[in-house]
Amino acid sequence: MKKKTAALMAALILAVSLSACGNANKEVKTSSENKEENQEEESVVESETSGKCGNDAVWSYKDGVVTIKGTGDAGGYHFTFYTKTNGLNDKIEKIIIENGITRIGEFTFQHCSNLKEVSLPDTLISIGENAFCECNSLTEITIPSSVTSIEQKAFNSCSSLKQITMSDSLTSIGNEAFVFCSSLQEITIPDSVTSIGNGAFLYCDNLRNVTLSESMTSMEGIFRDCKSLEEITIPHSVTSISGAFYNCDSLTEVIIPDSVTDIGDSTFIDCDNLRKITIPDSVTSIGEKAFMNCNNLTEITIPASVTKLGEDAIDNNGFREIIFLGSAPAGIEKAITPFPGASMNLKIYYSDDSFDSVIHGDIDWNKHDIEWIKR
Repeated sequence: MKKKTAALMAALILAVSLSACGNANKEVKTSSENKEENQEEESVVESETSGKCGNDAVWSYKDGVVTIKGTGDAGGYHFTFYTKTNGLNDKIEKIIIENGITRIGEFTFQHCSNLKEVSLPDTLISIGENAFCECNSLTEITIPSSVTSIEQKAFNSCSSLKQITMSDSLTSIGNEAFVFCSSLQEITIPDSVTSIGNGAFLYCDNLRNVTLSESMTSMEGIFRDCKSLEEITIPHSVTSISGAFYNCDSLTEVIIPDSVTDIGDSTFIDCDNLRKITIPDSVTSIGEKAFMNCNNLTEITIPASVTKLGEDAIDNNGFREIIFLGSAPAGIEKAITPFPGASMNLKIYYSDDSFDSVIHGDIDWNKHDIEWIKR
């Protein structure tokens, strides 16, 4: 049911993620600004194996090793441009960034396909967008204790990355920071992290074991399409979940803590092997398509606290029993409206008279083999 829609959405996400690595969002500049920039570029390149890579930073290359020295920001578009121009990006095997550097700029080491080893300094604070994009030979990375931010897509498409060590100083992980890290099997997010961006581990196909921060408050699309993820413990600090487990088709059981008030759109859509879900009575709303196509989830209990259901929220061919403990939530008709001609073989249990208007409304429930049973 509706698999085509889910597949199209996944394909769109894939296309956007792949295109982002090689194309930065640059400002439109005037001809005079471009002229000044070109003059600056000409002045900073000292040779084919060395040059400036920041206002107060320089780089050098020798025998497969890039060394960056100085202070402040380093790298960015200029550095990436010159290494590609001189063909160095395919030769770099090791990167040493010395103390004094505080940020690795956008796209700095993108497409360094033979990079195997990275040494980061204790002065580093931030790793920029797509900084290590498509470094396909990098197998491990240790984030220094000084780093507080890993920006969006920082390790985009590092397909051999298996081990990531994060310190307890890290506070934020950007959108799709580790997208397409297909060799990653486990990750521990320290409790210092308060924010994890949308799709942070999108398409990490082999990710199996996850330990989440006890300080994060929301989970938005974090593990979309993590097809090997079998179990997850949601921290008690989390109050909202949205799209977090989209297409996690190895996930079998989820216990939602009583801190969560909102299960958002598409949270468990296409979790084909999900068999058990516990919804606490802290939850007040369940979003659109939240449990759509969870075909092995045969029963669900909606607590009395739930007052709103999104469209197709519990539209699932696998359900054989739905139990409502309270009054009829707003949007219930569209939440479980069967497709024309569909036979659901479903029993819905309720106790509140507010369901009467739903039962005797416009939908012919018997036609779809849906039986309402008052308890």
